[in-house]
Amino acid sequence: MISTSTWVRAKHAALVLVAFGIALPACQKSAEEKVADARGKLVEEQKEASQANQELQETKREVRAEWQQDWVTFKTEMDERVAQIERLILDRRVEVAKLDENYRDKYDDLLDDMEHKNIELRDRVAGATDEGDVAWEQFKTDTRKTFDDLEQAIRDIDIANK
Repeated sequence: MISTSTWVRAKHAALVLVAFGIALPACQKSAEEKVADARGKLVEEQKEASQANQELQETKREVRAEWQQDWVTFKTEMDERVAQIERLILDRRVEVAKLDENYRDKYDDLLDDMEHKNIELRDRVAGATDEGDVAWEQFKTDTRKTFDDLEQAIRDIDIANK
């Protein structure tokens, strides 16, 4: 004969197994639903990420177009400055040609150096790239100052007294 405590333990174990058997499919269904929900969220987040990437690319194109427009304006301005400095150098060369040969060599070398700097500046502007707003603004400021300094140096050449 089975004792009462053994019988109770056996019934208890059977109840636990039955409860586990009922709960297990319910948990599996819940896990499947969780996986399906996670997949749905993942797909939605991928769509949002794709849309954000498209917006970023469009913004980059717009910014690049704005920079290119600004570059063309700046390049036109600097091309005018290059031409102006070339005219100043030519005017100085005309004055130098009237000088004694001893002075001509000195001034010709000086004007050659200035002409070379003018060409370097022109090439630097032509080769400018989009490196961001701060760098671009600094580039424009530095280039304008260099042109101003070069132009002033040419104007400061005192040829008439030789």
